[in-house]
Amino acid sequence: IEAETLIKRLLKKLPNAKVWGTLKKNLTVLDLRLLPSDQFVLLPNTVYLTSTKNLPKPPQLTPTIIFCYGPAINFAAYGQVNAQIIYCPHLSQVQLFNLLSDILMADVRLNQQRIALNSVLFANQGLQALIDFAAQLFNNPVAVIDLQYKHLATSADFTAQSSQSQYIDAPG
Repeated sequence: IEAETLIKRLLKKLPNAKVWGTLKKNLTVLDLRLLPSDQFVLLPNTVYLTSTKNLPKPPQLTPTIIFCYGPAINFAAYGQVNAQIIYCPHLSQVQLFNLLSDILMADVRLNQQRIALNSVLFANQGLQALIDFAAQLFNNPVAVIDLQYKHLATSADFTAQSSQSQYIDAPG
């Protein structure tokens, strides 16, 4: 997951979280770790979780992302660093870890579903197999209809009622 996406999803769930610093490039998050007070080397592509009392001083920061919890501190010195500090007030370490883990696991599940769908596509089993798999994956009826409203393929649970009552009429 891209760090920017992770932060946006967290901010959607925690609108009172505060962000300091700016990453000069977007990082791909590969790992989530607790940051102990005696660790001074921060690994690339790793998101850290620590309390405000263990937050590294601004000159020690390399391009990374640190989510912190605990009593508020003066974050002004972190405004110009090439890192992002996200302060989540009113959350414990466990609550913050679980929230970040849920966000990361949702992305993992989405990627697994994308890979499974691509596997069916590249197996050359035809449009019907792809539609049947997509219906099972999305837990919804699926239909492919051409411009003349001819049904090219429909899932077994597709009915005329399902096409009239619940359809997507907006792009995206």
